[in-house]
Amino acid sequence: MAVVRSLGRARYRVVVAHSQKHPISAHSRYCADTWRCPEFTDETFPSGLLEYLRQNPEIKTLYPIGIDSILAVQALRDE
Repeated sequence: MAVVRSLGRARYRVVVAHSQKHPISAHSRYCADTWRCPEFTDETFPSGLLEYLRQNPEIKTLYPIGIDSILAVQALRDE
């Protein structure tokens, strides 16, 4: 939630990726949109993320939070 607020206050458009039914950070006024993604450890996460980014080329930066999301995004660094 702190990252969403900080980025939103800095005038970044914040999109929260989540696999939960009701993510808390999505309720922040600084959250512009959400993407319901597979679990970060799911084998479909990498292809799903890459497809989402292709469909949303305005997204230039990812801020993975938590070890599972960090490892999932790091595995795609060459992409």
